[in-house]
Amino acid sequence: PAEITTEAYSSPEQARGDEVDVRSDLYSLGALLYEVSCGQRPKLSAWVETLPPPPSYHRSDLPPQLDALIMSLMSYAPGDRPDSADLLISQLFDIAKTADLETMISAGESDVVEFKSTFRWDIREQRQMDDRTRDITKCISAMLNMHGGVLLIGVDDDGNPLGLDLDLKSFSDGDQTLDEFERKLRSAISSQIGILANKDVGISFPHHKGLQICRVDVHRSQTPAFIKIKATPAEFYVRQGNASHPLTDLQEFYRFVRDRWN
Repeated sequence: PAEITTEAYSSPEQARGDEVDVRSDLYSLGALLYEVSCGQRPKLSAWVETLPPPPSYHRSDLPPQLDALIMSLMSYAPGDRPDSADLLISQLFDIAKTADLETMISAGESDVVEFKSTFRWDIREQRQMDDRTRDITKCISAMLNMHGGVLLIGVDDDGNPLGLDLDLKSFSDGDQTLDEFERKLRSAISSQIGILANKDVGISFPHHKGLQICRVDVHRSQTPAFIKIKATPAEFYVRQGNASHPLTDLQEFYRFVRDRWN
């Protein structure tokens, strides 16, 4: 009903008294997001098919995908808007995965952010090496044991994007896809940290400066995470500054586990 929506945010069809559906609500949400994102109330019309300048006109640091989504929500014709709230939420999640990348990479590595040039390809030796994979799982286990964090694969230590081509081309089984990349990464996590560790790890493949990289979102684990490779003794890693270190002193290990997991 028109009377329960603020007039400034009403969809054209609602303002005209026409039949409305969920896309009318999405229009109103788009108008609200416009104002929230840039501090300007959009000038809209129920009778003229016109749009205000995009939010980025008022605020240049907005992600381009968010800019485009807000404008699509305010499309004059309902058919040009997202079809459902579920689709909108999915699009917002996709945007969230990349919106903070530039800021994160610019800030550099820290106790919660790590860059790795490759997953398993050694650039210096020009071949696949198990040590590279271990560096990845070591970092993930350390983040699991601390506060969580983000691991970016395909980004060098200086924050320059390298992409994933070197790793993808090293897949000897011929399946050089992102699905296979994720499968191999999750397999390494399962075999070296444990199958259940994967529930605390999210993997996505955003673009940065035109190159696709791998983003590994690691959540704080509810139980200690050890790393074990074949017959070697299990190791326990923690983050110290921008590096992962083994906690080998038994007294330190006991105090850490007691304080971290009560």
